[in-house]
Amino acid sequence: MSKVLQVDLEAEEQKVEQPTDDKSNQFGLFTKKFLRRHGLHLLGTTSTWFLLDIAFYSQNLFQKDIFSAIGWIPKAETMNAIEEVYRIAKAQTLIALCRSVPEATGSQ
Repeated sequence: MSKVLQVDLEAEEQKVEQPTDDKSNQFGLFTKKFLRRHGLHLLGTTSTWFLLDIAFYSQNLFQKDIFSAIGWIPKAETMNAIEEVYRIAKAQTLIALCRSVPEATGSQ
């Protein structure tokens, strides 16, 4: 940094305050006080992540059925596994492009 700033820099000692009493850890992770203070935040965060996971992973699990139902790919019985993976990948790429291209052009 001193070369870039062209200034002499001196090292400073870190000032770390040591706790003077045993109450530095006011409440532990699995205590009633922690639950009263942060329980609602934890419940809200975990429930929204759970719902997001359900939506995201169910989409990945059932997209082959959805793509077949809307006619983007033929039924699975009419093609082999590699062809099915290729067609699903093409459909996913199309969806990703339709979502990311407007975002890229809108930011300029």
